[in-house]
This record gives sequence, structure tokens and C-alpha cells, in this order.
Amino acid sequence: MRRIILGLAIVLNLIIQDASRSAVAQEDTANPSCDSRNSVIKHLLDNWGERPVDRALSGGIMIEVLVNQVTRTWSIIATTPNGISCLVANGENWNPIIVPPDGSLM
Repeated sequence: MRRIILGLAIVLNLIIQDASRSAVAQEDTANPSCDSRNSVIKHLLDNWGERPVDRALSGGIMIEVLVNQVTRTWSIIATTPNGISCLVANGENWNPIIVPPDGSLM
């Protein structure tokens, strides 16, 4: 799972850097995809039943994956050092990859 998160962090690096640079602007425009981390987590839990399942750091930005294990919806948020979280991606049909102890993948 950690490899998946780190891979996503690399792929999403440009988006995350942009979120970091424009966090103040996003606060001012009341972007519904960005808010305090607590508000974003609460929104995803209350509306989608999604809970954090993993997290990693990329350039000082915290990346989190939230999943509803029953409906298999998922969201990825990025949180800047000043505590603003933005929705980066979301979708359906979450399928975790189980990495064997030897680290090999099919």
C-alpha cells in the first residue's frame, strides 16, 4: 500500500505543488474542493463514509487516501503545511493491492 501511495505522490507532484502555491487563493475563493483538513475529512466521512486508510509525505505535502470499504468509493486529498486540504482525485471501485512479503507484484 505504501508503494501505491508513494507512486501516486510522484504522479500527482505537479498538482500538489500547485495546490501548495495557491492555498491562500483557494481560501479566498471558497473553493469547495479545499478547506481545513478537519472539514474535508468530516465532509468525506459524512457524505461518502470514507475514512483515511493511508498517508505519505511528498515535499512537505501530506497525501491521504480515504476509502469506504463497503461501497469502495475513494478520495485522495493533499494537505499543505498551513493545514489546507484539497481534493486531488476521487472515484469508485477501490481495489487495494496486496503486496506479498517478498515485495513482488504480479
